[in-house]
Amino acid sequence: MRGEPDRALLPEEMRGDRAYVVRSLDDENEIITFHLTNLTRDDLMRLREALTKDLGQREQAMAEFVEWTGVSGIFEVVEEVKI
Repeated sequence: MRGEPDRALLPEEMRGDRAYVVRSLDDENEIITFHLTNLTRDDLMRLREALTKDLGQREQAMAEFVEWTGVSGIFEVVEEVKI
């Protein structure tokens, strides 16, 4: 399951960011991925617009492995709690 991203394919602004792939303890086929970035909202929207074609191609390549998508979108961290 572990694979290293091809950093040459990542936009410069995203290099050094963190992405996570997590798996349910109850169902090994239930997987969530998310990416944390420090980009501003404007920079993120501009980058997303520029990458729309590439994102669509990536989603198509993954489609055969995706049974359903529970949530998809861009979310803003409103609070970080250290425990």
